[in-house]
Amino acid sequence: VIFRGKEVEYNRSFRLYLQTRLQNPHYRPEVAAQVTMVNFAVTEACLHQQLLSLVIFQERPELAAQSDELFDEQLQAKVRLKEVEDQILEAISSAEGDLLANTTLIEGLERTKATGSEITARQEEIARVEAGMKVALDTYHQVASRGVSLWLVLDSLWRLNHLYRFSLVHFIDAFSAGLKLDGDPPPPSAIKSPISGGATAPTRGSSG
Repeated sequence: VIFRGKEVEYNRSFRLYLQTRLQNPHYRPEVAAQVTMVNFAVTEACLHQQLLSLVIFQERPELAAQSDELFDEQLQAKVRLKEVEDQILEAISSAEGDLLANTTLIEGLERTKATGSEITARQEEIARVEAGMKVALDTYHQVASRGVSLWLVLDSLWRLNHLYRFSLVHFIDAFSAGLKLDGDPPPPSAIKSPISGGATAPTRGSSG
């Protein structure tokens, strides 16, 4: 590569990392095309989802495991469906002569089509199960919302004094530990007061 008018050897494993305090930096198009922008800022939506996953894993571990299984199965179904579509295209493109007279091709296409229909039906079934799970798990969103609010308060205390700086990792650990203080999960009707109050306290059931 040319660097300051001179040819220098280039190592393909070389990486240059630059850090900026700008929240939303903008660079010229020729510069932006050569770099990869990584934003490590914590957004409320991402933190909410992370805390929600912790709550669900603690209160409804069976649903958390089922959700992970359905997610993996859905990904595998999408991959399999793409493979089936590719097989159909390949069979048609490689066939010779009259396609309608090629019995082997027609039978193969029918089997492939049937497999694709089964995969599509399974995807629809997975979507229905996920929708039902979402209704059951929506009750715990308020817990995650209270956790996000608590973090935003803690994260703003540095404006009073720079000593008040808190690690997000330690906050998540404390949030998770607070969820584990009570042994038995409460019924959904009792979530609004005991759990959310506990998360703010930060121990569940100790807010009053």
